[in-house]
Amino acid sequence: SGDAWTVGVVVRDKGGAAKESFNLKIMQGIGIGTLYYTSDDAVNHGREWIELSKENSGSGKAIVFNANGENLTEDAKNQVVEDFHGRGAASWWKAKKGYQIKFDKKISLVDGTAKEKKWVLGAQYADPVHISDVIAKRIGALTRTDYSPQATWVNFYYDGEYRGVY
Repeated sequence: SGDAWTVGVVVRDKGGAAKESFNLKIMQGIGIGTLYYTSDDAVNHGREWIELSKENSGSGKAIVFNANGENLTEDAKNQVVEDFHGRGAASWWKAKKGYQIKFDKKISLVDGTAKEKKWVLGAQYADPVHISDVIAKRIGALTRTDYSPQATWVNFYYDGEYRGVY
């Protein structure tokens, strides 16, 4: 969902000798925001463990940026995530998982929404163009029904790995 570049990196000691080398992939999302989630314990309670069961949960930190690369709101800077777990019924058994994030305090992650502690990253596994859910919610908002949840797309990174558009 954007451009990607691979850069060779060489780490050198004070004498200039190569200590370590690796490739670094740099990605840039286009036209939508980005959510970075980092587990407190990526080894024991990271993505693989979380995705073993919807009952498994973890904690961590999240940072959210808008499409221009700016923090979405002042509240979205390096927020504490109290609970991060899998979400969904039929979607849970698909390759792309949905998640629920519970922050330690109420924040607004979508422009124009109320501050909330709980937010959902919907997998939209059956919608390859990622449009039907957002369109339905926008139509609901335009008709001014009593309850119209809002939605937007984000690029989602989980412990440094790009997981797709949610």
